Amino acid sequence: IYVYRGKWVSGILSDAANVRFLQSLGYEPSCVEEMVAQLARRLCQAEGFAHEVGLFIGYPLRDVVGFIENRGKNYTCCGCYKCYGDPEEAQRHFACYRSCTAIYCRRYREGATIIELTVAA
Repeated sequence: IYVYRGKWVSGILSDAANVRFLQSLGYEPSCVEEMVAQLARRLCQAEGFAHEVGLFIGYPLRDVVGFIENRGKNYTCCGCYKCYGDPEEAQRHFACYRSCTAIYCRRYREGATIIELTVAA
């Protein structure tokens, strides 16, 4: 379906803690496509931003919850997202993101098409 940080989004959404959190926000657990459709509706209809989008793109639950509860403040470190857990672990993730971004940018500059850069599940 979708791959992010080496995880299948369907795997992220099948994690019990993630599902409980999403249910607390009104999501109906079902297939991943329907949950992504629910997210899209929330992004279009919400008065504020639907910060749970972080789960869908692979951010750790503790960081998504931490961001929401702290309103973006009191984070332990900041990189691609604000971390509310172990800053050393987050820095390792951020280094992976930077490496991946560099690889994709290099391949794009070398002429790879968007289709070629897309990871198929």
